[in-house]
Amino acid sequence: MHANLTPTAEQQAILERLRVPERIKVALRHPSLALAVEDAEVVRDALTTELATVGFDPEYELTAEGRLIEDLIDALFIP
Repeated sequence: MHANLTPTAEQQAILERLRVPERIKVALRHPSLALAVEDAEVVRDALTTELATVGFDPEYELTAEGRLIEDLIDALFIP
């Protein structure tokens, strides 16, 4: 099973700055992604860290960037 995703330009910029293993970084550079379950989980974990770091304003309201990150996290969920 794979997570398939075609990120927007804004989402692509977020994916490119994540701290993930190089083999996953290479996959994230493609305009259309197909990640194995394990790799998708690594990316979701990195996105969760990114969300906690930049996804909320001072009142803990979700920012526009936070919404993009949440959308990525949801898109990479594999039940």
